[in-house]
Amino acid sequence: MTAWSCDDTRAHLARGETPTSVAAVAHLDACDACATLTAGGGRLGRALAGLDESEMPQLDLSALAESVTARIADERGPVAWLRQLATPVRFGLATLVLAMVALAAVYLTPRIDLAVYPLGRMLMIVAAYVAVALVGLAWAVRPLHRAGPRRVVLAAVVLAGGLLPWVVALLPRVAALHPASVEGVGAEFLPRAGACFLFGTVLALPILAAAWGVDRGGHRGRWRGWLAAIAAGIGGNLVLQLHCPIIHLDHLIVGHATVALVLPVAYGLLLALAFRARAPSGSG
Repeated sequence: MTAWSCDDTRAHLARGETPTSVAAVAHLDACDACATLTAGGGRLGRALAGLDESEMPQLDLSALAESVTARIADERGPVAWLRQLATPVRFGLATLVLAMVALAAVYLTPRIDLAVYPLGRMLMIVAAYVAVALVGLAWAVRPLHRAGPRRVVLAAVVLAGGLLPWVVALLPRVAALHPASVEGVGAEFLPRAGACFLFGTVLALPILAAAWGVDRGGHRGRWRGWLAAIAAGIGGNLVLQLHCPIIHLDHLIVGHATVALVLPVAYGLLLALAFRARAPSGSG
């Protein structure tokens, strides 16, 4: 198979074609410049190819050089190496962090009623959490040259991530088969719910950090950051499902479900502030 080059990408775009061969896709997955030209069906690349020299915008080359130098400086070190890996590898690494966090909860702080908790129910809840988290991570690390999810898909993932822990909390209550299952009431309610919220949020952060680390855009595209935070929030609820034995509805809502809401909202606001700070200020 002949290796694909940047010249091949530009030639196809100049002819009004979008590269789709196996070699082209492999090249686009590794070349950010060609990925940018072909993003959104190649509109940018075809528009640039259609300009003659007199129509090219006048560039401030000194400012451009400073910007490129800064971007190159940012793309050094372990994070830059991670982001150069193939998409399946980057997705696999993010998934590995999710699995390691869940396994750490099982082996280091397992729920004390795990031996008597209904196995079928546990497997169903864990599978639902894992499925939503993996979908969120898959979209969050998608190559830059691939179009983002349609709004209906994005809305479905957001709703699933926000509502799934509430659905789990509202499932018919299991029988209290262990004394620890009925703790966390009265004066203990807020301390125990707060402890679970903190525990789930803290263990969700490594998942969010991993998704950021392997995202070639560094969450500069907001929907990537939101989806990564949703996946992390669901990962936090997965950890709590494997760690906390309390079965009261109010505890499951306040201590568990809120992790999947607060983390994406807080991270979304943080990204919005970061984007606003990086945006060029208007003159006068």
